[in-house]
Amino acid sequence: MTRDLTLAIVGSGGDGAVVAGDILSMACAAEGLHVMKTEAYGPQIRGGESSCTVRISTEPILAQADAIDALVVFSWDDFARFASEITPAPDATILYEAADSAPESFSAFNLVPVAFGDLAREANAPKNKNIAALGVMCQIFDLPAAPVRLAMERRFGKKAAEVIESNLRAFDHGIEAARSIKVSTKRLVYERAEPKLLMSGNEAVAVAAIDAGCRFFAGYPITPSSEVLHFLGEWLPRIGGTCLQTEDELAAIGAVVGGSFAGVKSMTATSGPGLSLMAEMIGLASMAEVPAVVYNVQRGGPSTGIPTKSEQSDLMHAVYASHGDTPRVVIACSDVEDSYHATVEAFNIAEEFQVPVIVLSDQSIAQCRETLDAGSLTHPVHDRRVATPDELSEYRRYRVTESGVSPMSIPGMAGGMYQTNGLEHDEQGRPSSMFITHERMNAKRYRKLEAIAGRDGLVRRYGPAKADLGIICWGSSAGPVRLAVEQLNASGASVAALVPQMIVPLPKAQIQSFIDGCREILIVELSYSQQFHHYLRAEVDLPRGGATQVHARSGGKALTVSEIISAVESRLEVNV
Repeated sequence: MTRDLTLAIVGSGGDGAVVAGDILSMACAAEGLHVMKTEAYGPQIRGGESSCTVRISTEPILAQADAIDALVVFSWDDFARFASEITPAPDATILYEAADSAPESFSAFNLVPVAFGDLAREANAPKNKNIAALGVMCQIFDLPAAPVRLAMERRFGKKAAEVIESNLRAFDHGIEAARSIKVSTKRLVYERAEPKLLMSGNEAVAVAAIDAGCRFFAGYPITPSSEVLHFLGEWLPRIGGTCLQTEDELAAIGAVVGGSFAGVKSMTATSGPGLSLMAEMIGLASMAEVPAVVYNVQRGGPSTGIPTKSEQSDLMHAVYASHGDTPRVVIACSDVEDSYHATVEAFNIAEEFQVPVIVLSDQSIAQCRETLDAGSLTHPVHDRRVATPDELSEYRRYRVTESGVSPMSIPGMAGGMYQTNGLEHDEQGRPSSMFITHERMNAKRYRKLEAIAGRDGLVRRYGPAKADLGIICWGSSAGPVRLAVEQLNASGASVAALVPQMIVPLPKAQIQSFIDGCREILIVELSYSQQFHHYLRAEVDLPRGGATQVHARSGGKALTVSEIISAVESRLEVNV
């Protein structure tokens, strides 16, 4: 019996591994359980391999488990492509297609051959072996069967009645067939609770954009951010907004700058290659002081790289890309719920300070589905402050102010006409190449960052106030690091962690205070070139020599709690 169960399903594209995981996740969320569902798949447009991992628990979940308790394998060849990413626990139960012999290396596991394809055909649902497998899993692991049926009806609700009926037949036949399977394995035990909201990071960002008042979205489909375009394409027109699919990312960011200039909160979503194309237009938004929100979902790079896997390697591009001195704000998401808050805050900052704001996520958050308390999805919203009648008298759009923020008009406002483009300019917006003007305007634009740096609530801290070792990480590394800190301290270690969510401007005072309170520092990131380490080294006073260590590697595989613990154990005399 267990109150925490992790299952994985692996097969070819088209086998429905991810669909089965979606349905199971929906059912467990409806039962009030905590759920985290992650997925991985090959970069092919059609075919290839796919996997889905679902962790189910009676307690809140911060990260996927390091090892899985149960595994369904439709194809061992496809599983081989995930062998370095999916690790069965020593006592794991593996259900595999009976027609596909298990490798000798898996003989030590609890192997159960199941003719999934035959079960689906026997139920007169030959295309639904994934659903038959779901029925087998429910019976063997005591998963909630009735909510799974309801989840299937919801998942396939827009399809023909026969589609729903064939899936239900396959599911029920899978349950019946599994009654004769005798296997000793973990079984889920729980008490039903209030249903929970199940949401992905991309869905959270799209909902946040609507809540923040975004009424114009322009984007080009790119993995793994496309779900934002899909979601807003459906919902923005319903609330009087506009969603535009452009011919490329250059057009998308150009449309966003134009929409915002016209007075509408505007946003785009992309991934690394698209962000590269947007660099020049981000510079235009910075120079013309036009609010803009860019949501970037990191994936493996460079170039096309690994478009379906996570990495934290767009950091330097987000922080520095664009020619010239280009003030911008960068905020990082650390989980699904945080994606909502970071996005609303990005709109608040963009509108208040008239700057481009980049929200950095990655595939492991954006396409992960987690259970949330629906009541947690609230965040204060700030609207654009437009110029007052007094400010429109002898209007100076780029008037130099102490805060760096100048009165902004919207086209059509009486007295609010001004000239603007990508050229350096004086207070009226008239182009100028004079040194003194350029120096003065650069200083004005960068003063905004000083005020933004002082905003509260954009740094997370875990562990004791003083520690032998302090871990600094960012983004999706936060969950595994937090769990590792809890386990290490429970074993007698003295470890703390700091997770800055505001990346630009970096909250230097808080980071420096954390560093000064730790004997040693460990920086954790999924970037082979250690981008976060180098960025921190440039911004704060990190201890030299062995007092600062780095645990960095390529993406493509999720950061695990055990590898963080191992990295700490090698530096402190502790064993967990």
